[in-house]
Amino acid sequence: TYYHSLFLGVVKKLCMLYLASNDFKTLEGLCVDVLKNEPVEEELHYYYILSLIKQKKHELAMQKYEEASNCLYSLLGVQNFEKLDLIWEELTKGQDLGMADSLKVIHNDLKETTHNIGGFFCGYPVFKEIYRLEVRRNCRRGESHYIILFTIVLEEEFRKKESSIKDYLVEQGMENLKQVIQSVLRTGDVATRYSRNQNIVLLSTCTYENSVKVSERIICEFEKHYKRKIFKIKTEFDQISDF
Repeated sequence: TYYHSLFLGVVKKLCMLYLASNDFKTLEGLCVDVLKNEPVEEELHYYYILSLIKQKKHELAMQKYEEASNCLYSLLGVQNFEKLDLIWEELTKGQDLGMADSLKVIHNDLKETTHNIGGFFCGYPVFKEIYRLEVRRNCRRGESHYIILFTIVLEEEFRKKESSIKDYLVEQGMENLKQVIQSVLRTGDVATRYSRNQNIVLLSTCTYENSVKVSERIICEFEKHYKRKIFKIKTEFDQISDF
């Protein structure tokens, strides 16, 4: 509506004003308040995360970046965002952590805080960087790595439901699929949410035949979540390549 657009326009002008005046704390508070009711406003996510970066809250900024990416993937069903890509560049420019007293200090900072088993689930930009690293390793070592695209599709009877019900089912399905992928994959394997109803898995040092077995196991475990058949899961395979 006209008044809604007018409101968002005012908010975005305030964001630019607070940013220009280095009032990052006020900018953070404004974005938090407005995003509660405007979760699909990518530009507000941009200003929010930027305000955290400017306040050197890098860990929180990375966390909010992942949350914003997943939120927008879920609600809009797309994976490329102009503003979030700019924020990713800001996040990866390097953090001013100060000079370390020893390598041990850095090592302790790099380690995971909990003992995790299974696959590593990350945001799509992180996944892209890991993929590119694996491509380079593959060129040097000649190892076999595969990616699998999982797409969940509602069965015909559920596609006739109201949009809100369909959205809920898909979101629940994606959460269940994520849990299954994490539990089935090996520790060195990586996965990400690509879109509203798709996940990608990167299997390192894995043959095509074993990739098929992994996908079959994931689908089998996923279907155990449901007494009725609600989804079809489509899979596509490809060997990683720089071409």
